[in-house]
Amino acid sequence: MENTEIIPILKEFFQISGFRISIHDLEYNEIYAYPQSLSPFCNRIQQIDRIRQQCNEMDKVAFEKVEQTEKTFVYQCHCGLYEAVAPIYHFGVLSGYLMMGQVRSHSSSSRGYILKKLIPFMDDIDEAQQYVDTIKSIDENLIYSYVTIMQLVAEHITRTNKINRCSNHLAPMIKQYINRNYNKTFSLSLLTQKFNCCSSTLMSCFKSEYHMTIIEYLHQVRLTQAEQMLTCSRKSVKEIAAACGFSGQNYFTRLFTKQYGISPVQYRTKKMKKD
Repeated sequence: MENTEIIPILKEFFQISGFRISIHDLEYNEIYAYPQSLSPFCNRIQQIDRIRQQCNEMDKVAFEKVEQTEKTFVYQCHCGLYEAVAPIYHFGVLSGYLMMGQVRSHSSSSRGYILKKLIPFMDDIDEAQQYVDTIKSIDENLIYSYVTIMQLVAEHITRTNKINRCSNHLAPMIKQYINRNYNKTFSLSLLTQKFNCCSSTLMSCFKSEYHMTIIEYLHQVRLTQAEQMLTCSRKSVKEIAAACGFSGQNYFTRLFTKQYGISPVQYRTKKMKKD
């Protein structure tokens, strides 16, 4: 999405809410924001190395949480300011994040908490109070209303499919999905719905990146897990086949024998004798 298209949207949100709002790529780099500059408070604390490091670490945790859950994540930073991160997709594939923040709750306890966090890093208490007082305060109920509006903004950007920062990430995203869901019912049609791509695009992209088909990789992951379970657990072959996502024991045995040269039962027996 061009700067001339996205910035007005972010600006409208800021004018309504008072939240600074920004778009980040998959490496968490900020690519659009309104306002472009940080709030006076955040700009000041970013000059303190220890606080800046804590800010970066907390932001990273938030981005990772959104990637894992595929849901908006609302939290308070280590200084007590409210932040929220929502996922943005491009044709069904995670392409970035929408982030808003740099406001505090309207309560007096919120002001006191933030001041307590800041004073150890600033010699001048009056200066610390002045910076804390520059933070926009919002009623806590309204904060969550603005989070809802932010989600609508993220959904709008997703529907336009114009934040395309992830074309090189499609194959890794498929791989990640398989790693997390190998033991569930699986089909290419399920993947096409998940990533909003046709099956030929998914297969060609994955094979180009990893030099094997999606199904071959799925079998590889399932067989690796099964091999570990045969070695480390007392589950039956039938139970292991089911736990690893295979449709039946016979099918599992056939694939396992082809991969390892011996049946699962023979493999377990051999490992037990060796140990």
